[in-house]
Amino acid sequence: MKSLIGSLIAIFAFFVLILAVLGSSFGGIEIIAWLAALVASVIFTIRRHRKGKRDVSAGT
Repeated sequence: MKSLIGSLIAIFAFFVLILAVLGSSFGGIEIIAWLAALVASVIFTIRRHRKGKRDVSAGT
């Protein structure tokens, strides 16, 4: 199983890379959309990690 820290670092690196490629000419709505997508991906990753950890400890 992958580490949670490694997954979170990969997510943040991906978002920073995309933002660097697209440039910094974002308005307020774009920034809110990017932050919402970042938060959603972090929450999804944490839930998936916890579910995987729970399944491994349960023996399934």
